[in-house]
Amino acid sequence: MFAALSMALEPLRIPIFFWPGQYFHFWEVPVIIAFFLFGFKVGFSVAILDAIGYITLFPDGAGIIGPPWRIVVILTMFTGLLLAKKIVSHYFIINDKNLQKEKRWTKPVLFFTVFAIISRVVIMPFVDFAVYKFLLPFVIGHSIPDIYIMSLMPAIIFFNIVVPLYTIPIAYLTSKTIHTNMKIGNAL
Repeated sequence: MFAALSMALEPLRIPIFFWPGQYFHFWEVPVIIAFFLFGFKVGFSVAILDAIGYITLFPDGAGIIGPPWRIVVILTMFTGLLLAKKIVSHYFIINDKNLQKEKRWTKPVLFFTVFAIISRVVIMPFVDFAVYKFLLPFVIGHSIPDIYIMSLMPAIIFFNIVVPLYTIPIAYLTSKTIHTNMKIGNAL
């Protein structure tokens, strides 16, 4: 269900003003919802199914490079989310009595968002450099100069900051709502 929703959201995209030809997508939101509700294994399974669906339903110019790249992107987000989950579970088990009821969702979502941003900003520029330097030339037929790749790094870093800023809060609040109303998945 989450993989199907992720593929259904794939055509929904917003052009990025600072990186022409690239878009903000919403395909990551259902994958992260699955992670929040059911954990890493289910979230990773949804990411794999999404990658398979992406290459079969939405082939693009990047060819076979796109789906593995999507999995790496999700794994970097999961890394930050797993670290945040350890901190949040420890911190909020100890301090849960002191939190006001209306403030209970804000602190965990901030931890999750910040750690997802940090993990993406630390890991993805290196992955993107390797993709542009070594893999993309096989698809497009010529090498890409290092100076061009390095000139993209500010846009890549900014992109990796912005994506968790909208995906994590949407996924977290949706997961909380699903868990609260339907009693499905893990408590956040």
